[in-house]
Amino acid sequence: MPAPRGAGFVAVLRQLVRRDGPGSSPEAESGRGLVLVAGCAGRWGCEVRDTCTKTVWAEIACPP
Repeated sequence: MPAPRGAGFVAVLRQLVRRDGPGSSPEAESGRGLVLVAGCAGRWGCEVRDTCTKTVWAEIACPP
């Protein structure tokens, strides 16, 4: 999926997906990635292959 002009495209494949998320303790070192992506990206999505594999992608605007 190409990004529109003036945007960068990032995709990350992850296996053994954790299901805890923003409800984790504030001291946790993981579990907030999608919250950060949603806050920074113009568009983003997630494609799940199976119960242990997903790809998260995001388009992030680049300054002119």
